Amino acid sequence: ELLTWLPPFLFVGVGWITHRDSLRQAETDFQRMRILALEREASLRQTRSKEISRPHEEPVIAGQYRVGVQLGVGATGAVWEATRLTDKARVALKLLRTAVVHDVRATDRLRREAEALGLSWHPHVVEVYDSGVLPSGVGFLVMECLTGETIAERLHRQKRVASNEARAWGIQASDALLAVHSAGVVHRDIKPGNLYLHRPEAQAEMLKVIDFGVARVSWAETRLTRSGVRIGTLGYASPEQEEGGDVDGRSDIFGLGISLREALSGVPPLAPQPLRDEALATLSPAWQDVLRRMTAADRDARFPSAREVREAIEAIPVEETTSPGETTSSPGVASGAAE
Repeated sequence: ELLTWLPPFLFVGVGWITHRDSLRQAETDFQRMRILALEREASLRQTRSKEISRPHEEPVIAGQYRVGVQLGVGATGAVWEATRLTDKARVALKLLRTAVVHDVRATDRLRREAEALGLSWHPHVVEVYDSGVLPSGVGFLVMECLTGETIAERLHRQKRVASNEARAWGIQASDALLAVHSAGVVHRDIKPGNLYLHRPEAQAEMLKVIDFGVARVSWAETRLTRSGVRIGTLGYASPEQEEGGDVDGRSDIFGLGISLREALSGVPPLAPQPLRDEALATLSPAWQDVLRRMTAADRDARFPSAREVREAIEAIPVEETTSPGETTSSPGVASGAAE
């Protein structure tokens, strides 16, 4: 009888609070899972680093590059800091792991990365200087050595960024993709971990697209991709990539859209749909429109090219004030250009 006279809005209020708390709990759970995954990845990297010892037998690579400290470890190789003997310039040297030297696909991937980077020169794309195969059979790739952190590393520290920062990243990344696609290259793995925030000495931070290891070069035959095989990273890969179908530049636009949405909302792409929708609703209408079009499931509904993406992001108003979470600083830790 007591419940019969309670105001209906009280039940609505209780329901809303319960729904809000459940969403917050879901977000907390996913952030915890994300941290555990990152810690697991770091552990695996340390394990792999023990498997990839410094190449003492070749302290000077190709007669030109003196090997220094190791910067990073990937699934098929390691990245080292090196000094170019001709001018003492600091470079990043990527070497295949000894265990995969005779893996044709791994060798092709390194060659394809060199080809894609050579074709895609742009200030916002990591620059390649040299590539080849050592007498030992180890493939190598020489790139500019970047200083800073990836967007993934920054989001791990501060969860999300303000509109102005994401706007600057989006403009620079779309500029890079325009050059990449114009060269007949599709990156196929655009994600926060492959968008590097480089801070040259005494200069402003600038974004660099890195790791072209699974890139597709339109005119080149490849043994890297078989029909029906998924390429890319789950959550950031476009639907057509997930299905193992043919891809074009619009797949990279999808990956960039997912990356920007995560940067702005703090919600990872594999979080529950209600949580992603709620996070998107907190953004400005301009950002919502741009991100919805960039991440449309139907690629024909996306922006036709990176040029239109850049124009749309440029049209998003610059905010006069920054949010408490915004920062443009980077820890300044030297890192390899790609893994």
